[in-house]
Amino acid sequence: MLSLRNTLSAFALSWIATQPVLAINGPNGNSINIPGTPASAVGTTTLLTPPSNMTIKHITIGHGIQNFTCASPSATPVAIGALANLYDVTSFALANETGLAGIPPIAAFQPVDFASNSSLTIAGFGTFPRIGNHFFTSAGVPTFAFPTLNELLSGKSLATINAPAGSNPGPAGTGATTWLDLGDKGGSIGLSGVYRILTAGGLPFKTCQGQNSTISVPYAASYWFLDLTDTSNTLAAGAASPSASASPAVHTNIAPRFHAANIFVVALVTFGLNAWLM
Repeated sequence: MLSLRNTLSAFALSWIATQPVLAINGPNGNSINIPGTPASAVGTTTLLTPPSNMTIKHITIGHGIQNFTCASPSATPVAIGALANLYDVTSFALANETGLAGIPPIAAFQPVDFASNSSLTIAGFGTFPRIGNHFFTSAGVPTFAFPTLNELLSGKSLATINAPAGSNPGPAGTGATTWLDLGDKGGSIGLSGVYRILTAGGLPFKTCQGQNSTISVPYAASYWFLDLTDTSNTLAAGAASPSASASPAVHTNIAPRFHAANIFVVALVTFGLNAWLM
């Protein structure tokens, strides 16, 4: 039943991904959509609209663990970073934007191998080479390294929203981690930002009761890496994220936003499927 549950959850996320919000320049000069970014997701901000001079350089699947510490059994887990392999799905995503949403809910349930450079194979989707890794520095800076490409992103948070209802909760059953918009903190090479969306798993347990002093929660997500040719753009430089009730700056090629009613429908469908599978 587990594989069927993953398939159905992937189907729900694939449906979400047909409701694009953020249009952006693709690596070949064409316009593509960052799929399913819901303005109505629960959270205090929306993800920033990409500046017109921003271009997608890589689309990857991040597969790894979100790490937390527990000070005592009665404490709440505190995030201390993440560790993940980054697999290149650029060609697949450009050819099949909606299908990309089906990969993280399956990848999150696979074993993580940090020691080798082996590829990620997802049945029905393909085999994707590892091209980089994601980690946090001792100073707590989210970092993405692509050694063979001589690229590095030292990130800073620009916006965070909760994952939509119906997102896959991951093998720990704790829920899908947040969607992020990260900019360049400084010192990056060849990259200026990244969106983390279409997440599966990665949220901590609600309390530390019964947990170890350190906790690692499996997760997977899609990461859309960006390059800016003009960092003087105010949004790219890290201007404050617009509130969920505000009207963010938009480009003329941005598709309609994903409505709360659509998220509600997906939540009902996923709840019913999960109840049937239990």
